[in-house]
Amino acid sequence: MSKRIEGILEDVLIIDITEDGKGLGKSDGQVVFVEKTVPGDIVDVQLRRKKKSVLEGSIAAFKTYSDHRSAPFCPHFGICGGCKWQHLSYESQLMFKAKQVKDSLERLGKLDISSMQPILASIEQVFYRNKLEYTFSHKRWLSLEEVESGLQVTEPGLGFHIPGRFDKILDIETCFLQSDPSNQIRNTVREYAITQNLDFFNLISQKGFLRNLIIRLASPSELMVIVVFARDEPAQIINMLEYVKTQFPSISSLQYIINTKKNDTIYDQDVILYSGRDHISETRLAPNQRIRPSVWCDEGLPRPSTMRLKDKVA
Repeated sequence: MSKRIEGILEDVLIIDITEDGKGLGKSDGQVVFVEKTVPGDIVDVQLRRKKKSVLEGSIAAFKTYSDHRSAPFCPHFGICGGCKWQHLSYESQLMFKAKQVKDSLERLGKLDISSMQPILASIEQVFYRNKLEYTFSHKRWLSLEEVESGLQVTEPGLGFHIPGRFDKILDIETCFLQSDPSNQIRNTVREYAITQNLDFFNLISQKGFLRNLIIRLASPSELMVIVVFARDEPAQIINMLEYVKTQFPSISSLQYIINTKKNDTIYDQDVILYSGRDHISETRLAPNQRIRPSVWCDEGLPRPSTMRLKDKVA
């Protein structure tokens, strides 16, 4: 169990980085996790918490900047849970990720890693994801600056969960994980929902109409959009999906789900086809690979019963 503490640790050298992007340093034999630091940084640390012999804190002051450090390109970095290592150069990311794999296999797994091959670098460092899932929230997350200004949030949001906060959603304007038209679709859906006074989901009270937005891309130009609603309101569903279809004629598969459960999983839900095909085709790995809402199926394989399609609503 952790407890809150205060104090400053001076001149802490960061020697490693965790999977969730926190720098790891040591002070008087104690491990110190420091947000937004990278190996090679030397910082003064404002302590926040202590759990056994592990300390957690934030940067009070920089003494030396690491050569591994890189300027994050996303304005949401540090708040959003989508990208953890943007403050590291890509070359350094590969090096430290290889180190983590090596340590896990060798130290924890007790395996011989003499034949371990180096990581193959990706051609793309941005816009490389083929699927993103966004969450609607009746109140968007406020930045630190907004909180300090005394702003009271009344606006809904559509974006990603704040790390460690299942009920808090950061409204995303631009995401560098998935190529366009992903950003345009998300922003258009949010704008339409606000202008039409559609209520965004409240994760605490479990009330609201709009729940999730899923966007899948496949090569070379296949696009699937799935809107998840929390209740069945046919007129509003048709109006919204028809608007999305009209605004983005390139959508290959437009589908929706009505999820009245208390969790966001869709594997046990009926997926209803509104427009286009019930799948998109991916050709990068092999011909005739079909991607459906939650499964990847080879041509000719039967569709899982949990993914059966209903008639279109219009």
